[in-house]
Amino acid sequence: MSTATENICKGIVMTVAIIMTVFNRMEQTKQCIQSLEIALQNVIHHYYITDDKSTDNTADYLANLSKKIDINVYQGNGDLYWNRGMYHSFEKALQKEYDVFLWVNNDTVFYENMWDILINDYRKAEPFSVICGVLQSAVSGETTYGGTDKSGLLNPCGDIRECTHINGNCLFIPKIVAEKIGNLDYHYEHSLGDFDYGQRILNYGGKLYSSSDYVGVCERNPIKDTWQDKDLPFLKRISLMKLKTGLPRKSYKRYLRKWNRKTWIFYYYKPYLDIFGDSIGKSFRRKHYDNQNSEN
Repeated sequence: MSTATENICKGIVMTVAIIMTVFNRMEQTKQCIQSLEIALQNVIHHYYITDDKSTDNTADYLANLSKKIDINVYQGNGDLYWNRGMYHSFEKALQKEYDVFLWVNNDTVFYENMWDILINDYRKAEPFSVICGVLQSAVSGETTYGGTDKSGLLNPCGDIRECTHINGNCLFIPKIVAEKIGNLDYHYEHSLGDFDYGQRILNYGGKLYSSSDYVGVCERNPIKDTWQDKDLPFLKRISLMKLKTGLPRKSYKRYLRKWNRKTWIFYYYKPYLDIFGDSIGKSFRRKHYDNQNSEN
């Protein structure tokens, strides 16, 4: 009997589990699934979706869609956010036999050749590796999500590129990796779970790769009115940073202590120092501007 890795390399028909978590954004979820249905039309695929207590029509949409395609929907308690929602979906999928597990963000629209890019890229990589699909802005065309290294986000160059960190917007995980690495770390409240997963792969001796070409479009989350918004007051930014959707202390501390053992304390307080520095700089510029106006 051939293994899942051999199936991938030989081009044998494969089975794919699509892992998603959703909260509202029904229209985006619809566009995402429609694009996946086109990209995966020649591949056996099943959806594992956690709906974290959406308050729009997402639940009805998924219920109706499950009558047409193979979708398993699980209900969250409204407090799962990305990492824990993905954990629940992945947990269910890992109980079944699949050649590939595909993490997907529901705000992504995939190109028709997405699967061809990912599968061909994996065939060029080591068996114990993952491929992080690179996404771009539909507005500017710039890279928005994908693999990163010390230089930052990696643009596609026509071939796979080794990276040091991955994100979960589009992640191709072969069975051999999923079996050894397992699920996401449930301790992370919202973000960092994908970064942590990549570090676990590297720690095991595996490789992380960024895809050779763009696999779809996904806009960057806006910075305005978040803890990274430099126009907001110091205390407001600190309070936003502590939210689950910001940089919550427990999650951030856990990640740093796992992967930056010697320098974790510096990086833990660095965001606070950066926000303080931004506030001082903003006050200085405002004072300088007021002085210039008074002189004129």
